[in-house]
Amino acid sequence: MDEICSDISGTLARIKQALEVHTDSDVVEILGKASGSASQWKRRGRIPAGVLAQVSERTGVSIRWLKTGEKQSEVRESPAAYDRLNGFILIPRYTMNIKSECLKDRVPFREEWIREEMCLDPSRLALIQTSGDGMEPVLHPGDLMMFDLGTKQVKDNAIYALSAGDSLLVKRIQKKIDGSLVIKSDNPAYEPEEIEAGRARDLQVIGRLVWAGRRF
Repeated sequence: MDEICSDISGTLARIKQALEVHTDSDVVEILGKASGSASQWKRRGRIPAGVLAQVSERTGVSIRWLKTGEKQSEVRESPAAYDRLNGFILIPRYTMNIKSECLKDRVPFREEWIREEMCLDPSRLALIQTSGDGMEPVLHPGDLMMFDLGTKQVKDNAIYALSAGDSLLVKRIQKKIDGSLVIKSDNPAYEPEEIEAGRARDLQVIGRLVWAGRRF
């Protein structure tokens, strides 16, 4: 997906400013792009959305500032803050855990689909890839999972991201009549864990799984 820039020279100048470099060659080298990439962007009048997102994540400047020069916001409101690009929203993807220091990149999704079909608030969403086989056959290693970070109240038999120190666990939670919780993997090879009602409130729920996708 490419992003049309009405002032591509200005956008490239702001990219250089953000990266603290002086030439187009420096830009493509730092970003790991092919040597003639900047020339192609100029000819097309377009810069790939992924490039703008990459610069934004690397330097902390906003995509809006890169595109327009409007005053950038130096502080993100939440770990799942997102940017818009041509009808798409860029949802943050994390490694290991949903924390700012684990931010990997941002993945584009159509805003209309997120808001109208999924009925989700983009500002509350985060992505992380599955690791391990604990949730097979529902989730496989490498699956891209989308979590709603605003949903922390446990609903029976839904899948949640749970905080476990510096790491993140993805488990199905079953709520029992007495208020206790059963934390379990979908893979029967893993033993479930039961948390009594008095300790259930201490469970650190990061968010609820709302979507997952995989490559075939």
